[in-house]
Amino acid sequence: MPLCGKGTARSSPLQRYAKSLAAKGPASPSKPPMQFPMYTLPVERLLEMGEIEPHEVLKERGLLVDFEESMGKAAFVSHQWVGQKHPDPEFKQLRVLQDALKHVLSKMPYICLDFFTELLVFGAKPLNTDEIRGEPLFIWYDYFSCPQLDLQNIGSLEGGLRNAQG
Repeated sequence: MPLCGKGTARSSPLQRYAKSLAAKGPASPSKPPMQFPMYTLPVERLLEMGEIEPHEVLKERGLLVDFEESMGKAAFVSHQWVGQKHPDPEFKQLRVLQDALKHVLSKMPYICLDFFTELLVFGAKPLNTDEIRGEPLFIWYDYFSCPQLDLQNIGSLEGGLRNAQG
């Protein structure tokens, strides 16, 4: 796709992956094809993180889990990217998320509704945190749940991982 009439835009890793899946055709006429696995991170691993690493790094280390409903609950986390090449270069947002999750997973009995929901949604009730603690919890977070690096960066990343592993 031309950008302002000059050159072409590079497709993202996720776009290239989607094209490769589309080229394979549908998986089954009775069941829609899986377009991309729902990669998640167990909440315990997220709480241990001291930095946010991209999908490719966590997948290479075997930390990502292809989530299925039978495994427990999944939480989708939406956030603002605060850096050009990294969503949270100073680890501020994820630290807030970690603290919030620790609080929710503690003995907190329920999560209160926000003011507007209480005001406008008749019958809305707080979320009982026993429902969250009752099953394993997995976190979907775009930076580590979806591919982030283009092909030229993956090669240098893999070399770095091999060197780090010895």
